Amino acid sequence: MTSSYLSPDHPYLLTAGALLSCFPILLGIAVLLRPSLGLQIWHFTSPTTPKDTQLVLSLFRLFAIREFFLGTTILTCWVLGKPEVMGWLLLGVMPVVAVDGIVQTAQTGGGEWRHWGFVPVLVGLGMGLLGGWEGWM
Repeated sequence: MTSSYLSPDHPYLLTAGALLSCFPILLGIAVLLRPSLGLQIWHFTSPTTPKDTQLVLSLFRLFAIREFFLGTTILTCWVLGKPEVMGWLLLGVMPVVAVDGIVQTAQTGGGEWRHWGFVPVLVGLGMGLLGGWEGWM
């Protein structure tokens, strides 16, 4: 067994990444099954016309499948035991949550930290899985 929790081959880091992947998977499934839930989650105002409603719900379906894909891709790394790949994927998700926060703020005037709050977690886990924290403890 590895002596440091910060070592990339420690099973806790890979398992933490797998647990983190459950959030986008479940969010994706929920919004895919009920796209109107996306309006509530993002605090967007409801469209006023049926055509606008159809467009917004279609866009939320695209969002949902993106979330599901991101989560299942990260979870696959856990299943296959690929910590380095998971580390790069977690770091690659950072621009996604950054843009999500920017869009949230532009549309609602706030709420960006519901997205940006994931950045330190993604950096911590991603760098840990890539060996970036070795020697710190």
